[in-house]
Amino acid sequence: MNKADILIIGSGPAGSVAAEMASDSGLSVYLFEKDKIGGVCLNYGCIPTKTLLNSAKIIRQIQDAEKYGIDVEGYVQLDHKDVIKRKEKVVRRMTLGLNATLRDKATTIEGKAKILPKEDDIFVVKVDDEKYYGKYLFIATGSEPIIPNIEGLEKSFDKGYAITSKDALELKEAPESLVIIGAGVIGVELADYYSAAGSKVTIIEKLDRIVPSMEEEVTSILKKSLEKKGIKIHLNSEVTKIDKDEVYFIKKDEERVVEADKILVAVGRTGSTKGFGLENLSLEMNGSFIKTDNYLRTSEKGVFAIGDVNGKSLLAHAAQRQATAAVKNLEENVDDVTKNAIPSVIYTTPPAASVGYTLEEARDAGIDAKEINLSLLYSGRYVAENVELNGICKIVYDRTNQYFVGAHLIGSYSAEIIAILASFIDLKTNVHEIEKIVFPHPTVGEVIHDIAEAIVQKIKKHNEILESSNRHGK
Repeated sequence: MNKADILIIGSGPAGSVAAEMASDSGLSVYLFEKDKIGGVCLNYGCIPTKTLLNSAKIIRQIQDAEKYGIDVEGYVQLDHKDVIKRKEKVVRRMTLGLNATLRDKATTIEGKAKILPKEDDIFVVKVDDEKYYGKYLFIATGSEPIIPNIEGLEKSFDKGYAITSKDALELKEAPESLVIIGAGVIGVELADYYSAAGSKVTIIEKLDRIVPSMEEEVTSILKKSLEKKGIKIHLNSEVTKIDKDEVYFIKKDEERVVEADKILVAVGRTGSTKGFGLENLSLEMNGSFIKTDNYLRTSEKGVFAIGDVNGKSLLAHAAQRQATAAVKNLEENVDDVTKNAIPSVIYTTPPAASVGYTLEEARDAGIDAKEINLSLLYSGRYVAENVELNGICKIVYDRTNQYFVGAHLIGSYSAEIIAILASFIDLKTNVHEIEKIVFPHPTVGEVIHDIAEAIVQKIKKHNEILESSNRHGK
């Protein structure tokens, strides 16, 4: 009998980390993968996207070389075919590394897994004609693109005009023109890359701003940066029909049309919950996602849902965090994942990052919240390395308890700086303690210290006013 302590369906960031964690805890694991080890993130998402975006950043630095005192002779351009080759090399290297790690941690079963009804209170998963048994079942099947109900879209996919983000990362040639439906993280990142690759890019977004999951001023700066690169952005616009290479949309009650060699559909993602026997479990759902409690437990005992499939946070690092928590929570609830501040990053040029509350969200949560917005011009490193000097760092803080509750920034090194800010938020580090930290000079991260100093002074002034008011009141 093929028996293990845990059966894990899906080898993306959640599944692979859960397998490693479980093995390190002395548990046996069967890890099932229907496609490629590493899941969407490693093969069709996080890693390949960032590889492309790094090439976009480099070509733009070369194009701006004269502004940095460097003469570049001749015509310099991005070779999309070579970028894709490099992307494939990067993914291959990362995949080999993950395979080597998992080889000693779990028994990996390649093939389409299907959950069968339990036998003697044991979970059963079948691949081909082979059955596998386990005490616990982890569902880590991730997410997939939402395909909206738009007239002509299905035909457009069939004819090769419409593509998903996965397809966009595998195109052998950059299209002359690209229309992107949706201005979320995936949409703007791929817009940034393909614009650098020479495509004429148009974004059509139904809402009134891009990347609505991020702080409004940050995304407003990002929008201007994208438009400066020649990317056309239509907000408050709804796509109504696609006819071959033509995209029809309504903006300000007026029908408009734009032609495109390729049409990228990037309106969001939904839980991957179909086609692997989920109906044989008694699970409570939250729309297209599997509902879990704060400890990743589903409504059926012994079943955990981790990563994108539970809809809590569709981010690879959140999935990894959930994976470690779920293994710890096998026997008892000891690790509550909702207590973490989960940062998010847009890897455009410039990058943007966010974690925790916005000012409005913090006040809605009953926090005595205030905000400080500091230009990155206060950082000598930032000024020395950039020509587009529009970066900001906004910190939302709890005035009563004197710690950060949110951080939002755009500018170079944002993706790295946000990790520091997330740590301060997670640990509820007092601003007086942050003020004592010595940041290396010159770094962009020094602005955190500047903001902490400013907050300390504002809190001091606020307390003095309160004390004066109390004295006069008496």
